[in-house]
Amino acid sequence: MRAQNVLLICLTLLTALVVLSVCRIEYLNAIGGHVLPRQEMASGQSANWEIAELNVVLGRLDDQFFERREIAVGIDAFENGATEPSAPKYGAPYSAAEQRSIASVTRQHEVLTKLHWSLRNLGWPQYILAPTALLLAVICGLGWKGIGTRVFASVCSSLCCMAFFLVLVRGYWQAL
Repeated sequence: MRAQNVLLICLTLLTALVVLSVCRIEYLNAIGGHVLPRQEMASGQSANWEIAELNVVLGRLDDQFFERREIAVGIDAFENGATEPSAPKYGAPYSAAEQRSIASVTRQHEVLTKLHWSLRNLGWPQYILAPTALLLAVICGLGWKGIGTRVFASVCSSLCCMAFFLVLVRGYWQAL
């Protein structure tokens, strides 16, 4: 009886770890715009995760706003007949639309950074943990009698099967 309790506790912890890890990755994937599975994997291109791409996008967005501000400051100075621009070199503070746009890109970058971290630290172990939890659930379900143990083992095995299916379909190993 003691061995059964230890195995059921291990099964519970292992299943919870697998399901929570996959749920976190899928949640971040949904917030990040469903980037998994990566599109370039289907076309055979490199599947490297490019966080630097988002940094480039942030830089371009900031440069774009900066250029608009320089033009606006120059126009204002020209209309007022001044030879020197009245506003500082960097222009006036960002408008509400510009601030929303910058905040949106920054949030997207933050979500994709978290997704990358989760894939690297939680996604890879799922290839070992999910099958191990599934095997343990099958052993517990077939090894002991009792309707409660079998129902619990079947619920754990179905959760692990769904999690492992998502791990394989989303290609956590290729997203790094």
